[in-house]
Amino acid sequence: MIGWQIKAIAAAAVLAIIGGILWHDHHVTKKLNAVSAELRQEKANYAALQAAQAHERKIAHEASADFESRLKALDEARAATPVRSVRLCRPANPSVSATAGAANGTDAGAAAEQPGAPGQATGISRDIGPDLYALADAADERAAQCNALIRWVRSR
Repeated sequence: MIGWQIKAIAAAAVLAIIGGILWHDHHVTKKLNAVSAELRQEKANYAALQAAQAHERKIAHEASADFESRLKALDEARAATPVRSVRLCRPANPSVSATAGAANGTDAGAAAEQPGAPGQATGISRDIGPDLYALADAADERAAQCNALIRWVRSR
């Protein structure tokens, strides 16, 4: 009598072990499938990120090349354009014209800024042409840089 009970308990234990193994295998398989799907999604995201970065690098390279070509054109134009002499005229004796303007009832500062009146001697200042052209060249370079950045931002 005890023999068949032991055999039944042993068979139930074996079935329970097999059921536990099958349940565990099923659970692990579900987790593995979920992780595999997540890995595929991450690989797709990574590929999309790499494509976007490659596109950004391409746009940045094009903008940089465009900026360099514009700077080269500005350098060529600068080399072809001679720097002209630019001088500002000013009164020979600013204190005389300022006091004369004050005596006439005009503003002393405005009288000092006016170039000489007819018959009044004027002095000539130093040549500001090179500084003026350098300032214009710097403004052209900044404008080219800003235009390249604007094109880069618009193309994004």
